[in-house]
Amino acid sequence: YHASVIRAANFLSLLAENDGIPYYTASNTAAGIIANLWLGASNTGRVYDDSIINEKLNKNGICSAAYVGGRWAIWGAHAASYDQEDGDSVNVSETNMMMLYYLSNDFQDRRTFDVDKPMSANDIQSIVAEEQTRLDALVKINALTYAEALLDASEAARSDMYNGDFLFYFNVTTTPLAKSLSVLVNWVDDGYATYFAPLTGGD
Repeated sequence: YHASVIRAANFLSLLAENDGIPYYTASNTAAGIIANLWLGASNTGRVYDDSIINEKLNKNGICSAAYVGGRWAIWGAHAASYDQEDGDSVNVSETNMMMLYYLSNDFQDRRTFDVDKPMSANDIQSIVAEEQTRLDALVKINALTYAEALLDASEAARSDMYNGDFLFYFNVTTTPLAKSLSVLVNWVDDGYATYFAPLTGGD
C-alpha cells in the first residue's frame, strides 16, 4: 500500500512535468520517504533486492519498492493486468496502456464541439490532418514510435456515416520501456599489440 501511494504521487508528478502525457513510468523513481523498515526480529537489517522483487512481485504485475542505485525506488512498470500467463505487448508496460487511454480520451475531449455540426468531406480531411499532426508531435517527443490517423471509409462504415457516425482510427506503436540493460564483458588479448608496439619499434 505504501509503495502504491508513492507510485501514484510520483506518476502525477511525471504527468505534470510532461504536459499530462503518460509516457514516463513511475517505476525506478525515488521513494525517499521509505525508511526504517521493520520486517520482524529474525529479519533485522534484511532488504529484498530487486532480483527477488522481480521474481516474486514484478513478474505478476505487482508494483513494489526496491533498494536500487543507493536509494529506495518504486519498482515495477507492468500494468496490473500483466502476469506470466497473460502478458502481451500492451500490458507489458503501464505506459503502453496509459498512452492508449490518453489518445482516446484526448480525442473525445477535443472533438466534443464537432458533434451535431455539418461534416463535409473537407471537414473530415481537416480532422484527419489535425490528428496526424498531433500524433506526429507525440512521435517527435518519443511518446510514440509510430502513429497514423485515418477515417474508416469502408463500405460498411459508409452506412454508419449516413446516420452521422464517423469512425477514426489511430494506428500507433508506443515507445517501449527499457526493462533491463545487460552487458557481457569479454577479455581479449588484442590490446597487447598496442601495448608492445613502443617496445618493439612498431613491429
